[in-house]
Amino acid sequence: MLTRCILGDPGELFDVDLGEHGFLALSDEDTSVMLIDCARMASVWTLAQAQRQRRSFMEAKARKKTGLYGPLERMWHARDTEYVPHQSKLLHYTAIHMQPWQPTPHRYVYQHNPVGEVWCALERAANAAAYQVSLPRTPANNTKRYARRSVRPANPRPRRRNSEPVSISRGPSSKTFPGMTLFRCRRQAVSGSRCPKSSQPMS
Repeated sequence: MLTRCILGDPGELFDVDLGEHGFLALSDEDTSVMLIDCARMASVWTLAQAQRQRRSFMEAKARKKTGLYGPLERMWHARDTEYVPHQSKLLHYTAIHMQPWQPTPHRYVYQHNPVGEVWCALERAANAAAYQVSLPRTPANNTKRYARRSVRPANPRPRRRNSEPVSISRGPSSKTFPGMTLFRCRRQAVSGSRCPKSSQPMS
């Protein structure tokens, strides 16, 4: 499940100057977010090793060569309370029992997340814009076909597969989305809980 919120333009990360470094990361032991110079790292991190070795092995191999690692600004990966308003470009919800969308209330007793409102505000904005749900069963190579289907004026028939709690109501093409993200649909089906409708958003 995706647990990260992108809060800035990822293109800015690709414009960062690596200098003489082969890769940038929060530290040489924390490579969850990296900017890599593929030409410089090709002989250090081979495809065969990346497919078979653990991340710790790959990190240790890079540390053996002085100068390969360079520091990445922490705004590109803020974990939970590391989030800084108006600065953090990526927020990562790492504590499962504090995930604001509460995906599995039957397994966890969820606790308040002090930065949970960031996600809730993004969800409310997506719902207000009737943002379309993306399902895992949608083949990636059929993107154009699904895009064409999404702009057809005809009213689609409701579809349910594998008991997915997604419903489509009758009406004009602009009203065929239930106005809820997939997480909210699932959460309502399980527990009826939801993020508050109105509160001060965190920038």
